[in-house]
Amino acid sequence: LQYYAIHADASSAHLLRSVVNAARRGVRVRILLDDFHSTGRNALVMRMAFEPNIEMRMFNPVAGPRASFLGRMWGA
Repeated sequence: LQYYAIHADASSAHLLRSVVNAARRGVRVRILLDDFHSTGRNALVMRMAFEPNIEMRMFNPVAGPRASFLGRMWGA
């Protein structure tokens, strides 16, 4: 799954719930997430990174004082 922007909205919440449910059914989920355009869902995305069957990578990681928590977690 490649996704442009995760925000604190209903569509992002629905997508993330669906991804977690698929992983719990045994589907191997690989996520490529744009760090620069993803805000407001860091806690939920962070929890997903520790779910079995979910592999997550950051694209366009933000470095420096504007770095997101997720970007810092992956060494941006």
